[in-house]
Amino acid sequence: IPSQGRTIVVLTNQRTFFPVLAERIADLTIPEPPLTGIADDRPAVAANLRGVFDALALGGDDQRFAAEGSNPGEPLRSGFGKALIQAVGPLKSVTLVRIEDDGTRVYRLAFQRKQWDWIVKVDSTGRIADMQPVT
Repeated sequence: IPSQGRTIVVLTNQRTFFPVLAERIADLTIPEPPLTGIADDRPAVAANLRGVFDALALGGDDQRFAAEGSNPGEPLRSGFGKALIQAVGPLKSVTLVRIEDDGTRVYRLAFQRKQWDWIVKVDSTGRIADMQPVT
């Protein structure tokens, strides 16, 4: 983490979980950035994003929050993704951070044990077409 002058090394025999372990150790030692946001002109998007993550946490169906023909929660339903959703805990808040020139929205999701920015693409109705964590 160059801005903090830190390097985090995790040794494990569980290849799947090494990014989660390193991030969790970083989360324990580095304070979270302040939760600042901008006014959300499309609150339905935040509600749908919350719906996707809430459904994933419960192992439920998230399709009513997804754009037609898309399945944005699929990578988080099994294996590493499912473990990740369980590791971060319940979603507490969804805050719009910025809107890119192409309309892509960046939301800060505050989970019980992690604060995380996600890039979100939506359809004209505000349903989630694609989502991925900011790297």
